[in-house]
Amino acid sequence: NGVILVTTKRGAIRQKSVTAGVEYGIQQATRIPGFLGANDYVSLYNEASLNDGLQSFYSSADIDGYKRSAGVNDPVYPSADYRNIFLNDNASYRKATVQMIGGELRTKYAFTLGYTGGTGIEKVGSATDMNRLNLRANLDVDVTDYLKLQADVASMITLRSSGVLTDGELFSSLSTLRPNEYTFQYDPAYLADYGIALDAEEMVFGASKRNVNNLYQQTFVGGAAATRSASSEANLALLLDLNNYVPGLTAHAKVTFDDYTTLTQKQTNKYQTYMLDRYVDASGDLQKRYTMVQKTNLPKNQSISSSGTYRYLTVDGGADYKHDFDGNVLDLGASYKYMLEEKTGSAQDVKNMNIAFRASYDIKNKYMDGQDHWISAEEALDLGFIDGIYENNNTVSCCLRLSSEHF
Repeated sequence: NGVILVTTKRGAIRQKSVTAGVEYGIQQATRIPGFLGANDYVSLYNEASLNDGLQSFYSSADIDGYKRSAGVNDPVYPSADYRNIFLNDNASYRKATVQMIGGELRTKYAFTLGYTGGTGIEKVGSATDMNRLNLRANLDVDVTDYLKLQADVASMITLRSSGVLTDGELFSSLSTLRPNEYTFQYDPAYLADYGIALDAEEMVFGASKRNVNNLYQQTFVGGAAATRSASSEANLALLLDLNNYVPGLTAHAKVTFDDYTTLTQKQTNKYQTYMLDRYVDASGDLQKRYTMVQKTNLPKNQSISSSGTYRYLTVDGGADYKHDFDGNVLDLGASYKYMLEEKTGSAQDVKNMNIAFRASYDIKNKYMDGQDHWISAEEALDLGFIDGIYENNNTVSCCLRLSSEHF
């Protein structure tokens, strides 16, 4: 599927430059789905029931009640437009960068310091806020005429604050909750008429049989989450070019260390929720009652909801020798690689070790010129490179790597 190779900027000899930039902008979601209101939902639900040979689920009184709905806080016929209630149309982002590049005769350096920040599109409660600081430094030193040192360091720290719901949980709720799922928030005085004694300042939210939690409560006063993550990468490499002493001989040694840690803390507040239950009494009259399905629970402190540490260590070394002896090329190579992967608390350590050797001898540079020449099986047969073609209801072709002198 292809490979993307990213090469970071490195220093330049006798060139010094300092650049800086600041950005601020607005970003907009390309597409956000819209959802039906309760009035359209109940009408189409009844239509679907009749198409399936069932009776209408919602009565004519229900349909009339949803037409006259007071909105999300209607105690009997709530109607919610989740898209417009919970999401903004756009969010802001900010960015700043400082970069320094330079070098002298034997030393080159490149240094970049960047900041990226932005907000989410949540409208209810505290919108997600992200702040990220990243640093990269590349250093090249010519220790001697044959020994070079490369040292690269990259680090990134991210601070993210949000509500208790993740992005996925929020959008999942927006796309699965019915527009008449529950009343967002009840007036305690209204519930008092049904024998529920509450203080006038108490917050009481609605619920349903399917959802004892209330999305409005979770985003409005459901608490907060804070995530801190840090990652670092360090590369140290020694490059040997011994061509002046042994023509064609080079060697390298490299150590790479990657580390990533993350910690998420949450404080989840739960307030009492009540479910509306409508039933027909012994006299045949439709009655309403409200039942508590979740109690209030307000912890005083945050707790760790998730954490993880990942470390990778790689040691890489090798030597290559390539020399032309009067048109005959000898190419030798050897390499060693060791990798250690650690994931705390999730899996055992993974260790890999690889040793590879390579040797080739090209006589008069006829067979390994580095070019690919494709010919058909019939052409190969005519040229005498193969003895025959054997087919079994399949097309046969042949690929040979040949010097251009053969053509």
